[in-house]
Amino acid sequence: MIYTEKTLSSKQMRHLRDTMVGGDEHAKNIVESLMTHIIQSQSNDYMMSQYALISNYLWRAGRTEEGKYYIKKAKFYAEYSVDKEALFHFYIQSGNYEYADDSYSIINY
Repeated sequence: MIYTEKTLSSKQMRHLRDTMVGGDEHAKNIVESLMTHIIQSQSNDYMMSQYALISNYLWRAGRTEEGKYYIKKAKFYAEYSVDKEALFHFYIQSGNYEYADDSYSIINY
């Protein structure tokens, strides 16, 4: 299924992000669809939430290298975000990626 802003709201993405687990087939189907067909929106909050959902799923699936691309995209839209709750969760997730990168750098020196 190809999702649109009408079929996948910010609220639904937030709920999915908060409740999904690594092997969740429903979440996997949605995220894989979004990875191939990003929903274009005029809302920076929506775009940030969409990229954050993808990176969160990839984080939980242990695919952090792949998720870095999406967290960087989400960070771009976060600069213009007005949804404070979504922004709060995004910064936590972004911090997880930064911490993982820092830990990896320390281990390899």
